[in-house]
Amino acid sequence: MQKTGKKENNNLNKIKMAYNRKNYLLRVLEIQNITLENTRLGMYQKEVYYKLIEKQYLISFKTFCNYLSVNARKELKELEQKESLQNA
Repeated sequence: MQKTGKKENNNLNKIKMAYNRKNYLLRVLEIQNITLENTRLGMYQKEVYYKLIEKQYLISFKTFCNYLSVNARKELKELEQKESLQNA
């Protein structure tokens, strides 16, 4: 049983969590890029989700669909501009 627990802990360490808006958007962008690359190769979005995204990111299909609908590049750009104005 201890080996199973350690294996689960190792898998949890590989998962990237979104603790703030910037990390959330970076995670969304990463998933969008994976999906875009594989759909260009001929895979369906559901296929990408079940074969690549589900096990690695531990998100539901509904969350996956929500991530695909976010304009992450635009929001990241706006967030970076806002941060640069605050730092100036």
